[in-house]
Amino acid sequence: MPPISPRACTTRESAAVAANIANETVLWTLFALGQNNLLAMNVNNKRYAKWLDLVSAPYNSRGEKPVLRVLIDGQVLDRSAIQNWEDRRTIVVRRRLGLAPSSAPREQQRKDLLERKVQLGHDGLRALLGRGLWWSEKITRLSVKMSGQTRRFSICEIEVSEGSAAHFAHWFKQRNMLNDEQTMIDACPDHYVITRDGQGRQLVVETTGGSPLPGEFTVDYSDLSSLRTEPDTSYPCQVAGVARLSDGLVIGGVRHQFRQEGSGFRARLTVEFPGIVPSRMIAEHRWHLAVEFSNWIEAAAE
Repeated sequence: MPPISPRACTTRESAAVAANIANETVLWTLFALGQNNLLAMNVNNKRYAKWLDLVSAPYNSRGEKPVLRVLIDGQVLDRSAIQNWEDRRTIVVRRRLGLAPSSAPREQQRKDLLERKVQLGHDGLRALLGRGLWWSEKITRLSVKMSGQTRRFSICEIEVSEGSAAHFAHWFKQRNMLNDEQTMIDACPDHYVITRDGQGRQLVVETTGGSPLPGEFTVDYSDLSSLRTEPDTSYPCQVAGVARLSDGLVIGGVRHQFRQEGSGFRARLTVEFPGIVPSRMIAEHRWHLAVEFSNWIEAAAE
């Protein structure tokens, strides 16, 4: 998962953001070598902590909570519309996880789901979802076979009033590198496991929008080989990778693109599915994208 180049930062972005992005190369080197080798490099813990602080600093230099507008199929949606979709999925997932119905505020229900997922752990969640995961894999393999080389694309855009495109893309990649699983799964009720596997790929167990079944796959952000979505040069910051099943079968991929617009930025989010996937699933997954990235954008701004 290569770092974002410092030149992706435009002149409109603060010097602090540019410094943060430039320091990413150093941080990637440290993690590649492993923490046990820090002493051999004569890097003390205080300096290492300073690097961590740099790359985890808020991308919103004004300290304001950004205003988000989501664009789905030409329709402009405010934050409340996206949160209403999240609330409906929360009801479904609470039931799946064995939690009683609740009328608690959204933040408390997010906390309930996160605590339950952490309590169950990876093995417990897979056991709970087991039959669904088994069927999902079978259906996915059949879909890939029947689709041939064709793909369908689930796309949504998010306009963010304040913040840095380069820093958010950087923050997102860091979540995987640091294996910050709780931040990743907290962003959407349908996330069960989002972790870094032994090969550095992102391992995901989730219910994609519109699917009745949860699925498991990996996203390799170092591999763009089979993506059908062409990069848009007007979006200098990208997070993209190929999605596979556990045996390496390619099932699609993601290309999430970000660019600065005034004091804020725009995110163009794309997930590639096998061409035979029903239209309803493609449409619903746009809402899934809107929920998870809206919550991640707000988390990165804190």
